[in-house]
Amino acid sequence: MISKKLAIHLLFVLAILLSSLVTLVSPQAVAVAAAPNQPVNISPANGASGISLTPTLQSSAFADPDVGDTHAASQWQITTISDNYDSPVFTRYGDSTNLTSIFIPSDNITYSTTYYWHVQYIDNHGDWSEWSVETSFVTVSAYPRWDINQDGKVDYKDLAILGAHYGEVY
Repeated sequence: MISKKLAIHLLFVLAILLSSLVTLVSPQAVAVAAAPNQPVNISPANGASGISLTPTLQSSAFADPDVGDTHAASQWQITTISDNYDSPVFTRYGDSTNLTSIFIPSDNITYSTTYYWHVQYIDNHGDWSEWSVETSFVTVSAYPRWDINQDGKVDYKDLAILGAHYGEVY
């Protein structure tokens, strides 16, 4: 049989051990990395029209609640169907060069079309942000009537071509 004094001593040691265990598994003792803040689409502005066939998408600066975390990469997507990115017309995954803006080549974009886009950020710990809120833009109409060189605008170059071929019959 254990003496009363020994039992009290064992209970005291057990209390210290349990206190230490609680401290080890407390939420303050376990560091949980937070995801970066949700980016914001800046440009083109939502609903913008007359956007060129080679737009540059721009998003907000990177922000993360974890002090010292850095912007490692971004994922960009463009689609023609709102809220459906199953078959995007453009996607760039894990892009560590184009972090807050990206140039879209003309082979991905067509005239007189509504496009929807969003972006998400990843930090240096591999945590992804939420996708930005989707925004849309509409590309320019097909070539203007007097856009002879088909560069999307009527200018002196078109006039020079017209003048050089004035009077020719085809």
